[in-house]
Amino acid sequence: MSFPTIYGQTSTTFTSKDTFSIPSSNAQISFAVNGTYSSAILNGNIWTFTNLHLNRSSTLGILKISAENSDVKIQSYTYQNGTNIPNERLRYLVVGEGKVTVNLGHSNAGQYGGSDWYVTKAGRGQTTFYAVGHDYVLGNDGTLTIKGITGNVTITHSFLERALGNNSNLPFYLQHSVIIVTAIVLVLTFAVVIVIWLKNNQVTTRLSRNGGDA
Repeated sequence: MSFPTIYGQTSTTFTSKDTFSIPSSNAQISFAVNGTYSSAILNGNIWTFTNLHLNRSSTLGILKISAENSDVKIQSYTYQNGTNIPNERLRYLVVGEGKVTVNLGHSNAGQYGGSDWYVTKAGRGQTTFYAVGHDYVLGNDGTLTIKGITGNVTITHSFLERALGNNSNLPFYLQHSVIIVTAIVLVLTFAVVIVIWLKNNQVTTRLSRNGGDA
């Protein structure tokens, strides 16, 4: 069953067999489980769902999603507030060219230059992490454009600004403590790798000079 554009404030029920087509871009959106929404509007090639709730998932206030030459099946949306850094995750399966555009109800890209967004793909025994600016683009309006990534994809958004609460009056280093700590860890990790590499290189050079004796 293909759904037309629907307006309304009451909850509308859908099933995993329903599809939301995008004729202009040869794509369609569907869901892996049953659920409800307050409204579903197709504007151009973008479906906008309001108060979207999937069974066994959190409720998403606004989801704007589009695709090109792809079939996208949304599997779940999870919002976690009980952690040190609240986060939200949207999981979906995409078949086709893999060009998908997603906005989770945000109106801007945030204050962390995309470092609070992650796009990953689950594989056999491993997870692939993709890079913002290379594998996907984060627009100024908070919209992610993902190209050429098919399979089981997860979009993760960490609310770094909530880790310290309202910190607008704090010094810069406290406002951005999460990112600063992360950067320090990365720098230290890189430094350790360099030290190990130099040490191994020195040992190899010494062995060569001594004819193989340590």
